[in-house]
Amino acid sequence: MSRAFILAVLLLAAMGAMAAQAADFVVIVHPQVGVNALKLEELRRIYRKKRTEWPDGKAIIPFDHAGSSDLRRSFCRKVLGATVSEVQNYWINQRMTAGITGPKVFKSATLVKRFVANTPGGIAYIAPDEVDDTVKVVAIDGL
Repeated sequence: MSRAFILAVLLLAAMGAMAAQAADFVVIVHPQVGVNALKLEELRRIYRKKRTEWPDGKAIIPFDHAGSSDLRRSFCRKVLGATVSEVQNYWINQRMTAGITGPKVFKSATLVKRFVANTPGGIAYIAPDEVDDTVKVVAIDGL
């Protein structure tokens, strides 16, 4: 085999791995949320509860996965720029200093999706293959 062929195969494999990493979760909202896209920084602010209202003035209600979830580890790293432990410590500090609690946590992706689908203003993230017509996928610019 030629060097060029081997390099091409390695490059394609690396590109496939990057694409798989980028697509390990999608952000979903309640179907009536009037937003189709968010910037990465906006999503970060939502999950730090620094942004609490949608453009129409309705409350943003973020939901999260259990700390042991691979999805949560990926979301924390890619969106919040932190480990799950660092995010959990952030919420302990926020609760003690400002009385603010973190997003409600569920142990199953099914419950996360169900709560978003049934909660006006709800937002969360799930695996792409979990998406159905009960929720709306939001594009994230910068992710």
